[in-house]
Amino acid sequence: MSESAYRLPRTVVPSHYALEITPNLVAATFAGTVDIEVALAEATDTVTLHALDLTITLAKVSQGDGQAAGQGAVTTQTAEVTDDDETETVTLRLANQLSPGTATLHLAWTGEISDGLVGFYRSTYEAADGTTATLAATQFEAPHARRAFPCFDEPDMKASFGVSLVTDDDHLAISNSAEIGRVPVDGGLVRVSFADTMVMSTYLVAWVVGPLEATEPHLVGTTPVRVVHQPGQAHLTAFALEAAEHALEYFEDYYGIAYPGDKLDLVALPDFAFGAMENLGCVTFREVLLLIDPSRATRAEQRRLAAVVNHELAHMWFGDLVTMAWWGGLWLNEAFATFMEMRCTDHFRPEWEVWAEFGLERSAAFTVDALSTTRPIEFEVHTPADAEGMFDVLTYEKGASVLRMLEQFLGEETFRDGIRRYLADHAYANTVTHDLWSALESTSDAPVGHIMDAWILRGGHPALNVARSGDTLALTQRRAVPLGADEAEARTWPIPARLSVGTPDGRLVLDQLVEADSTMTVPSDARWVMGNASGNGFWRTHHDGELMDNLLAHLGELEPIERYLVVDDTWADLLAGRVEVSRVVEVCEAMTDDRHPAVWRRLGGVFGGLRRLIANDHLDQFQAWVRSVSFVALEDAARLAHDGDAAAQDLYAVLFGIAGVTGADPATQQAARELLAADPAKVDANLLASATGVVAADASAAEHRDLMVRWRAADNPQEEVRFLYALVDTPSREDFEATLDLVTNEVRTQNAPYVLMRALSHPTLGAIAWRYLIDRWGDITERFPTNALPRMIEGIRWLTDDAVADPDAERGAPQFLARHPLGSGDQLVQQSLELQAVHRALVERSRPSLGGLIAQRVPGGA
Repeated sequence: MSESAYRLPRTVVPSHYALEITPNLVAATFAGTVDIEVALAEATDTVTLHALDLTITLAKVSQGDGQAAGQGAVTTQTAEVTDDDETETVTLRLANQLSPGTATLHLAWTGEISDGLVGFYRSTYEAADGTTATLAATQFEAPHARRAFPCFDEPDMKASFGVSLVTDDDHLAISNSAEIGRVPVDGGLVRVSFADTMVMSTYLVAWVVGPLEATEPHLVGTTPVRVVHQPGQAHLTAFALEAAEHALEYFEDYYGIAYPGDKLDLVALPDFAFGAMENLGCVTFREVLLLIDPSRATRAEQRRLAAVVNHELAHMWFGDLVTMAWWGGLWLNEAFATFMEMRCTDHFRPEWEVWAEFGLERSAAFTVDALSTTRPIEFEVHTPADAEGMFDVLTYEKGASVLRMLEQFLGEETFRDGIRRYLADHAYANTVTHDLWSALESTSDAPVGHIMDAWILRGGHPALNVARSGDTLALTQRRAVPLGADEAEARTWPIPARLSVGTPDGRLVLDQLVEADSTMTVPSDARWVMGNASGNGFWRTHHDGELMDNLLAHLGELEPIERYLVVDDTWADLLAGRVEVSRVVEVCEAMTDDRHPAVWRRLGGVFGGLRRLIANDHLDQFQAWVRSVSFVALEDAARLAHDGDAAAQDLYAVLFGIAGVTGADPATQQAARELLAADPAKVDANLLASATGVVAADASAAEHRDLMVRWRAADNPQEEVRFLYALVDTPSREDFEATLDLVTNEVRTQNAPYVLMRALSHPTLGAIAWRYLIDRWGDITERFPTNALPRMIEGIRWLTDDAVADPDAERGAPQFLARHPLGSGDQLVQQSLELQAVHRALVERSRPSLGGLIAQRVPGGA
């Protein structure tokens, strides 16, 4: 079908919904009524709107005779209802035409509260008395409001919403706006009414009802902020409240506009398909991303929670107040919120150095974007289902990266001024991408549209080659593509290049818009040149041999993110065939004096990649080499961590994991066992989490059983997820298979796909997980959230043995996934298959030489 078949006509447009929902949590059903005030642009005898899996029991339309309110006659007609499953719509057919002007649709319906984590769905938890408690919540993006009530379910058909919920008196009921009434009704129930919302899109409507509790409100200006949670979890809410209070103040200042809602509830749900959802005033989260005990959570877990809170609250303006006109513009909502989450988190905890830590997430975007199966950040969306394919690293991480690149090119104040103008000009309305570029051009003298169209409307990114001759740099670009990938179209980009240069007098940053091969002049006494200053550009950099040697000789003068990029870009060069694996080994060895956790996290990823390349007969030597590279940094970090330095504690945990898992160091493994047996209150949370991973990777049967007990007994969300994921890291096939059986029997469906993804990526047992998956494909794809299935398949990317990766193997990934497509998620699947081929080519190319290379460095393997 064409896109127009999925779009509603604009002859009838809503302005207000008066909506009432009556859920029956025991029967998992609900009933609803709605009065929708609409404007008619022309006479019509049909009205089409969205509804899916609802049984319409009443459909009437009323319209006055055009006289002043209260003076004219009102005519009400009963409508004949026909539905169209393909377009997810119903059409109301009337005997008499409606006149241009206003009218009101009156609808009633019944439906089922689903188990599918979309629409109006049920969620459960184990109550303190051991019984199962049931609640119900909504998830309407993108787009699923039609599963809960008949509506005009398109982003630009904005209206205000007055919601009422009829429920048990002892249940908490919340929606987008403040409660304004609570009255008893028949059956011992109460009707809870909420204030009308601002004008907004249907996908932002939300309600939650069930046995939950809320913290006392914290006022931020005049806005009350609460965290909603299971009974008994109040002690886990303080950190999220602190982050939310900071975010509201930060965004009101940055945007120059007051928070657009009348209250803010942050709701922790036991079952949730996404990370969080930006419903105005009723923001929903996975528990692990909202409830936390900072004394028992790692720095990374705290940073992730704060970032997600900041991301969702950034949406209150950029997404809720100003909204994309159609789902093709979804990237801008999500990319901008990701960019703003970083800014806000950096302001919240500067010591976290979030822009350096963002490197890992940006690396994931680079990896996918280098493939022929990448896509433009913004692409044409024909059906709402197509929008599901936009929730990926290209929308979020690449999108945020190019916005950061633009901000640094324009200047932070100029960029902010453009954002303020954009929001002020389009408040309560809908936009397309060029509306933002126009606002930024109005506050700067840069050709923003020209630059950004190349980055947003084309897939891929450049590899910028930097070569030096005297005081001249030659800058050339070509598309970054790894060996083993399919052929990709050659193209160039307008690169807002910023290069850092080290001289005896200090550091310089040189700026130049590079649209074709060009040159740049540097001081003749420059000691080093870094082709991506502060890591803000979304391009790979290849430094010619002597330039790279100079960088390695002056690493201490580079910023942490620049050192990170030296490692990351070298790995990309290896994948592209621009360097041999020996250069990767040299770069790793050059980093031994580094003391930044982000750099060591990336080194840990490179060690893991090299582990996939090493032949088993050289494994002992490889592990010894990893220990030799990381040992001095590990000792230094241990000493500083003991003194209570928070950054050192984070670094020590990273290095401890490298030594114990990839390095298989017996002393570290024994220390990990002792830490796991100690009183957790006396062990740094970062180190305890790392120790859990070390023990899991070398676990005996008894230790694996202990991890399973800890998973089931965990009393906070972070430890529950930590122990769950640790279970699949076992080296034992028997314990691995036992863990896989939990996936379809005991693990929540929101977590199960990610457990399988981790199992598929196991360095030695991944093929077993693949066989488990394809043998249960029908059950798994039916039960698990559809948005998570392509993410699950990402686990195959390093499964390079013939049984899984050979295109001719009937039960291998290429053939099996071709026979079992995942619909809107299929492009993500194709990316994983292509990356699997890239890694397979790398194994064939580099394995023969890597073992001997390592043996030269650690002859005895000790």
